[in-house]
Amino acid sequence: MPLELAALGADVYAGNCHKWLCAPKGAGFLWVRRELHATVDPLVISWGHRDGASLAERHDWQGTRDPSAYLAVPSAIEAHAAFDLERCETLADAAERRLAERGYARVSGRPAPLMRAVVLPPGDPDELGRLLYERFRVEVPVYDWEGHRTLRVSVAPYNDEEDIQRLIDGLEALL
Repeated sequence: MPLELAALGADVYAGNCHKWLCAPKGAGFLWVRRELHATVDPLVISWGHRDGASLAERHDWQGTRDPSAYLAVPSAIEAHAAFDLERCETLADAAERRLAERGYARVSGRPAPLMRAVVLPPGDPDELGRLLYERFRVEVPVYDWEGHRTLRVSVAPYNDEEDIQRLIDGLEALL
């Protein structure tokens, strides 16, 4: 990834490992273009912060912070390699297609491989999200985006067609 980021002209890239990688919350990463290493300091400094220290040394340890989330990342990467992401993307495509058949247009732009967002009829996004969960045990973000009530479907390795059907049933009942 760092070579791709450098090729894109990225200076700094940070991300969390808990969402799609399924690592514990609190584990993340930071990539900095080599020429900028000397200019990027951590928000909290600790014993590794000294004159001449490398980027990794300055960011390595923050006093009493528990490193167990970071130590779990290699296992999360190994587990992630076993996920059938092609099946997940196919299921996300099917969800988008089924939602479109019911008149819910996809939000413009290029979708993420495992996420789809659609525009819903006007209404209270918080109430719809709450009702989808309470009545159908479907947990999806429903929010106002650029003046439109929007729903985002995220497919993970544990999701299946039954989950998409519950979402469709819930939307048909509530809208």
